[in-house]
Amino acid sequence: MEERYLFRGKKLFYGEWIIGNLITSPNGIIKYIIEKVEPKKGYCDMQNVTYEVVAETIGQCTGVKDKNGKLIFEGDRWKREEFIGIIIFQLGGWTIERAEDSGSYQYPSFYSNAKTGEIIGNIHDTPRTANMK
Repeated sequence: MEERYLFRGKKLFYGEWIIGNLITSPNGIIKYIIEKVEPKKGYCDMQNVTYEVVAETIGQCTGVKDKNGKLIFEGDRWKREEFIGIIIFQLGGWTIERAEDSGSYQYPSFYSNAKTGEIIGNIHDTPRTANMK
């Protein structure tokens, strides 16, 4: 599966992050992520496990990894030197938006800069950047 088609969300009842394919109920209210898991010993096929996730935590994968090789998702907090930004999808593309209390410059080109910084959290688990300096 190509990484840029992956989604991430928090399990509804357990609060754990799950990565996989996103599906939505016919009424559009309930969101699920299907995770592919390795087969148990004695089974030969991959298995799919479906989890209901909190809709507000869903973020799409950008298909790009940070300098540490970690996949970058929508809503991640990204840091390079003193600059802290949030990964967002805006105007048809990915961008790094300056977070509060960050440096005075911005990174308008996501793809040329994303690999030079690192993910330091996300907007759901680390809602403010002040604690991350």
